[in-house]
Amino acid sequence: MLSSVLLLAILAFTSRTVTAQTDVASIKTIPVLGAHASVKLSPDGKTIALYETYFETDIKPDSQFLPIRLIDLASGKELTKLTGAADYASDVAFSPDGHQLASYHPNGYIYLWDTATGRQSNQFPALVGISQIGYLAEGKTLAATVNTSFEITLWDTNSGNIINILERRYATYSEYSQTRTHGIEPFRFFGFAVSPHGDTVATLTAAGEISLWGAKDGKETIIRLAPKNPLLDMEFSLKFSPDSRLLGYYDLTDYKIHILDVATGNEVRAIASKNSYFAFSPDDKTIAWAEEQDKNILLHLATESNPDRTIEIAFPDSTKVKPSLLSTIYTPDGSQLILSGFRLLDGQTNQIAVITLK
Repeated sequence: MLSSVLLLAILAFTSRTVTAQTDVASIKTIPVLGAHASVKLSPDGKTIALYETYFETDIKPDSQFLPIRLIDLASGKELTKLTGAADYASDVAFSPDGHQLASYHPNGYIYLWDTATGRQSNQFPALVGISQIGYLAEGKTLAATVNTSFEITLWDTNSGNIINILERRYATYSEYSQTRTHGIEPFRFFGFAVSPHGDTVATLTAAGEISLWGAKDGKETIIRLAPKNPLLDMEFSLKFSPDSRLLGYYDLTDYKIHILDVATGNEVRAIASKNSYFAFSPDDKTIAWAEEQDKNILLHLATESNPDRTIEIAFPDSTKVKPSLLSTIYTPDGSQLILSGFRLLDGQTNQIAVITLK
């Protein structure tokens, strides 16, 4: 259990400038409360949402980790706590205008929060389970999929009503059963992404099949078929590029980040990586991810012209968690990368690093 002194200091903002790293102007770190804290960035790049994702059915949530914290990126100071949920959030999403934050909780509730006041503006029931969520570009509809289901549910954020359910349809139940040659589990949605533009939602099944769904018409377009011998325990990351032109996913069968052209479904790049979590730069030209190397972090910034560009991020007397937990986010202007999922020996909290590039 963290001491009261540590609880008061968890959001203290420290700064390190690493002159030896020629591609880095500065590195600032923010200590984070919680052992499994995740990060989302507001559309304007000014606010971080921190939320604890730890979920065990037989462990009661710790009340000190339940609030979602909104942090000012520039100063590292806490802006507000979002309180009132009885369970950890499995995912959160900012609305396109940044005025609202949605959170999905494994006990089967969705909460909507006013980001300016921290107050809860709406609450409605959902499916029990670990979910991924995202706002459609019009800002009024929330899309979600639970890892135990085969469907995408769309909610109207004003009323809380379900306005559509997207799933593959069959003429008969017999036809449905015959398509499940690998059993039911492989066809659940384990990857999920909402296009920043338009009304397209992408899904990736445990069997490796990728589909694009029209939120308005419910039409499904399969752009990657499941392989004949799928690896069913894959760890997935699925992400649209900022302009919605590209779709990236990580495949544990070959340990590569694959980039697809959304319009054609054709693969345009494949990049070897030891980490399933990656980020597109705002101009789509760079793919960033982080890996553990000895006691430092190796930040990869792969472009087509320079696929091997890396920056070694060195922290004095530091150690990191498993590379699969290292996550990167670009700020909207592309000048900074937010790195999360590691801890320092000189401070036993998890950390967020704000890396300013030259």
